[in-house]
This record gives sequence, C-alpha cells and structure tokens, in this order.
Amino acid sequence: MLNFFRLIRTPNLIIVAVTQSILYFYLLLPHFEANGITPTLPLQQFLLFILVTILVTAGGYVINDILDYETDLINKRSSVILKEKISLQSATWLYFSFSALGFLLAIYLAFYIHKPELVVLYPIAVGSLFAYSKYLKKMALVGNLLISAFAAGVAGIIGFAELEGIMELSESAPHIYIKIIILFWAYMLFAFYSTLFREIVKDIEDIEGDAAQKYRTLPVLMGIISVKKISIFFGISLLIMIAMGGWLAWSHLNFVGRIIILPILIATNIWSLVRLYNAKKKSDFHTVSQLIKLLMLSGVILLLFVQFD
Repeated sequence: MLNFFRLIRTPNLIIVAVTQSILYFYLLLPHFEANGITPTLPLQQFLLFILVTILVTAGGYVINDILDYETDLINKRSSVILKEKISLQSATWLYFSFSALGFLLAIYLAFYIHKPELVVLYPIAVGSLFAYSKYLKKMALVGNLLISAFAAGVAGIIGFAELEGIMELSESAPHIYIKIIILFWAYMLFAFYSTLFREIVKDIEDIEGDAAQKYRTLPVLMGIISVKKISIFFGISLLIMIAMGGWLAWSHLNFVGRIIILPILIATNIWSLVRLYNAKKKSDFHTVSQLIKLLMLSGVILLLFVQFD
C-alpha cells in the first residue's frame, strides 16, 4: 500500500486538495453566503470536483513513471517503484482506472451545472499530461511550461467553476470581488512561476538520465552552468515578485501572515537561491528542488491569513 501512495505522489495530491479547499471554503464560500449567492458547486459536488482534479493529477504521475521507466533507472534508481514493487501491468490498469473514473465524474459534474460542453476539458487535461510524459518533457522548456500552467490551473479551475458567483459579487460586494480576483491571479502567477523555477532545477538534477535517453532539455542542450544561471535568474525574479506582492498585500494580511508566514516564504526563497548557487552534485539540486516545494506550500498557506475587512 505504501508503494501505491508513493507512486501517485500522495503529498503532492494533498497539496492540490488543500489549495482548492482553501480557495473554495475560505476565499469564496463565506462571501457567497454573506451576499446570498448560491455556489455553482455545493459541498458534495465540490468534493467530487476535487476528486476529479486528484484523479487527473495522480494519473499524470502514473503514466509519467510508466513512460519514463528507463530514464528513472538512471536518475533515481533507488526510488524506482515500477517492476520492483508494482508491475507495469498494474500501473497501466491503475492509470486507465483513474482516467475512466475521473471522466465519469467530470461528465456528472458538467451536466449537474448544466454545461455539458465543459466535459471536453477533461480529455484535454488527460491528453496534455500524456503528451507531456511521452513527448513534451523531452523538449527544452515546453514540458516545463505545460506543468507550470497546470499548477496555476489547479487554482484557476476553481475560479472558472464558480465564475457566475464571482461575477454576482462584482455587483453585490465590488470591494470583495476585486480582492478575490487579485488573489486568484496573484496566486496563479506565483504557482506558475515557482513551478517553472522548480521544474528547471529538477531538469538539472536529472541531466544524466535525460542525456542518456537523448532528451533535449535545457541542461542537456546548454549545460549545467548556463542553466544554473537561468534558474538563479528565475529564483531572484520570484523573490522580487514575492517581496513586491507582500508589500502591496501587507495591510490585507493578519498578524500571523505578516510576522510568520510571509517571512518564511521569503527566507525559503533566499535559502533555495543560496543552495542553488553552491550546488554542484545531484543531491544538491535535489535539496534545492525540495526547498522550492516548501516555498510553494508556504504560498498556499499564506492565503489563509488574508483579511477581507
């Protein structure tokens, strides 16, 4: 069972679920209720919506491990699960099961909100992740940009699903509407940029296996030193973005957000840059990658400490 949870990257799925829950239960639902607005997705349907997102994401991890098996034997031999702990046949069955169940739930939700045309978004999402694992991750930046867009989309899809209610807020509570729109876009930008930063660092970490499989990632094409400089540029840009965002949002954060979470966010970014600058070995880049993941989690948590009054 533990290997199953490792295969589907359970901690990452939890972050996905927590992100969507914070956006729905903390940023949207209280203001909908205060202004007499009925959400498009009631509680039960929203939980199914999260499950669809998790199934798409988990399926993406599984198919990536299936198609990337040979590369993983070089890049992370000690942590390879397929064939060692879980057969390729079982993993393939799991992928199709996740995809089929997610599709059925997506159809139900699309008809529930009377927008059956939205069903098309599901095969687009699943197909994009398959294309990433099969082709796009082997190309410089293309795969990185797709995964970054998906990270931003985890938040964006909540805003899209509840767009009608958000637009009603623009009339009943315009000051709340403006804050919600700014928060959604700010978080999506943060998610996109921090994920891109991490994806490039992970490509440096995986250069040995990627080169052996003739992938054309940035580190393979340009070398570690050049791409390390690019990564540092992204990290510094992200730091400036967070600092500016924190300054602009200062009066809208409560005490915990100002004194604890925002400083942790900034400190983690700085420390990741320091470790990246000094990184030489594969394990060094892995540490940087984990620090960026902590940075991303801190960004999600910061949403809980935004004040609307």
